[in-house]
Amino acid sequence: MDKEHISLKPAYLVIVTIIAAITGMLGSVFADNIKNSFPLTLTNLTGWSWSAFLFWALLLLSALGIGIRAKYASNKFKNTTKRLEDLITTMPIDGFMSRFRDNFKDSHSILLRSEDNAKSQMLTTEDLELNIRSVLDSILDVISFYESKSKDSIYGINIMLFAELASIEKKFDIKTTEESISDYLEKNNFTPMFFGKVGSENLEGILVLLNELSTRSDIENTSDDNLPHRLCFPLWQLQEINNKQNTLPGAPYTFQSDDFYYLCSDVEYLNEWIIDNCYYESQVLDEVTNYFLSSKNKNIKSFLSFKIELDGEKYGIMNVHSDHTNLLSSGNMDSQIFIPCLEPFVAIIGRLIRLRQFCA
Repeated sequence: MDKEHISLKPAYLVIVTIIAAITGMLGSVFADNIKNSFPLTLTNLTGWSWSAFLFWALLLLSALGIGIRAKYASNKFKNTTKRLEDLITTMPIDGFMSRFRDNFKDSHSILLRSEDNAKSQMLTTEDLELNIRSVLDSILDVISFYESKSKDSIYGINIMLFAELASIEKKFDIKTTEESISDYLEKNNFTPMFFGKVGSENLEGILVLLNELSTRSDIENTSDDNLPHRLCFPLWQLQEINNKQNTLPGAPYTFQSDDFYYLCSDVEYLNEWIIDNCYYESQVLDEVTNYFLSSKNKNIKSFLSFKIELDGEKYGIMNVHSDHTNLLSSGNMDSQIFIPCLEPFVAIIGRLIRLRQFCA
């Protein structure tokens, strides 16, 4: 807690009051002497007496004391008002804490049950995917309740898994070829996006969106009709070209940066951000524009990307998107307060993903 300034203490006010009282007493007792000393001039001191000098000195001192106290009292009032405003704007809506608690307890129970089944070699891939989607549904429920938007608002959430180039064949059961990386992925049942014409020699790996690890609030299942099949983004070896990075905002940037998350409040300005901060060919910029204009993605107006990392190992990215701009930013500090609340859920997702290697 900040130390209170001395001018705000009661003793200070008592001292200033006493000085003002003495000043008033001198003014009434030595009125003629004080009158003879006015106007104040330093060149002619013949009208000055000790009583006049003391009066003016005490008057100046009391005025200074009152001014200092008024300044710090005003600052204290402003700070108190700011803290009250912050408290009001960041205070969870009624019922949020119980909603958060219930969803987290359910998610944590799913994690414990999955880990127990994995130890007993009873965890199947289908069961694990269902459990992950259940946790994703809990996250969407917490977010939608926190935002208190219209019941017609659409939210979506998906997981993009990371695969190094060398492990793509094993991880996703595909065969390598000598073709370009984009053709190579397309012919192996992927939907590559934002690869451009760059060769695979500078590719670190890919982020792959799996339908079975995705869910949306407006659909009951994530079939191929609702989501692109195995959509994948490139992760190039980071380079700085013309003072710009060769990475894209969202999932790629979050995965390769030191940041835990990336928040895009309005996709309408995404291309502008890419032009200002990223080094990419025009073909990729056109792809970004068309991606958000497509029928499957036209409802994405803002999004949030979280890095899924456990014990120093990066597993992928969790993306949350909505059909309105300013996701989690209806108040000045909403995103700063709420985003840390999602970290425990992201950790649960990470631990569940780590169980994929133990599925029967």
